[in-house]
Formats: sequence, structure tokens, C-alpha cells
Amino acid sequence: MEKNKKLNLIGRKVLLTEIKPQYFGEVVKWRNDGELNKFLNQPQELTVESEDAWYRQKYLQDDTQGFMIFVDKEKSIPFATIGWTDMDKVNRCCILGRLILGNPEYRNHPGFLEGFFLLSDYLYQFVDVMYIHLAGDNRKAYRLNKMLGFVPNQGEMQYPQEAVVNNINQKEFLRTKDMYKEVRKKLYEDLMDSLF
Repeated sequence: MEKNKKLNLIGRKVLLTEIKPQYFGEVVKWRNDGELNKFLNQPQELTVESEDAWYRQKYLQDDTQGFMIFVDKEKSIPFATIGWTDMDKVNRCCILGRLILGNPEYRNHPGFLEGFFLLSDYLYQFVDVMYIHLAGDNRKAYRLNKMLGFVPNQGEMQYPQEAVVNNINQKEFLRTKDMYKEVRKKLYEDLMDSLF
């Protein structure tokens, strides 16, 4: 099913806007950066042309995935990506991923943190649990996702096809809606005044 309307999630410091051609250059640059892509599910070098082909032939035809760009509201600077795949509204679950902080100047920017909560607030309208898959030695991602409330999946792996991707062993983590509400209150709502 083709996507007709672009998703925009508006925060105080950040706009999360769905991927569109004007952002292809930044996305290609970030995803081809050796430091940023070492844990990505991306076996080949991207080009603007390959990104455009993926966007038109796959992304626009698939309503089970989303790919969002973090944009600094004040300066209109794109600085990161995040998204989801495998959206299953019947079983109320999805995979959260596609996270890249393309501009390191935004590592401690309140909009970077705000973006995670904007997207989670949106997605938890449709799902009760989110899964993520992290490479075994991606310590930064482990710390970040632990802070955001994700825990190792102690049960059966829900997405076994994600166990090994491009020769990278991955572990599955999950966060339920109730777990999210807890971390949202502790990490976001209680810090809002000081952040913004």
C-alpha cells in the first residue's frame, strides 16, 4: 500500500519528519561513514540514486516501515535518523531501529532525547511491545537503549532472522508499553523543565 501522507512529529526542540528526497544526501553520507555504519544492516555503499530507488520501489509501497529524520527546529538542520520495520498492528509489535546520530554536535542536544519519546509516543498507539536488535559489541547502543527502558528478551527470539545480519551477531531486546510509560515519566517528564 502506497503511503500518501508524510508523518511529522513536532516537539519543542526537534521535528521528526518522514524521509523524503531532500534528505537523501545526508542519509547517504551518514550511512556510508565507516564509524557510523559498522553495526548497520547495510552490506553495500549507498548512493543518492540507490537511496532514491529504495525509496520509490520499496519504502513508498510498504506501510509496515517508517524512516524518520531528526531536524533541529530552530536551525532546520537534519542531524539523525530513526525508524521502524515489521509493524504488525494485529499482534501489536514492531522493530525499532535505523538509529544514526549523523551530526555528533547533537549528542547532548535536548532534541535528540526528545525525538526518541516523540516516536515512541506515536508508535505505542499501535503496538504493545517494541523489539530492537543490537550487535554484541555495540556498547553505546546498549547503554542508550538500557536508559530508554529496553531489556534483553529472555524468551524465544521473536525475529530470528535478525540473529545474524551481514555476519554480525545480534541480540534481541524488548520494551513493553508499560515499561515505556515508566521510563518516560522518570527520564522525560521529570526532566522536561530543565531540558526545555
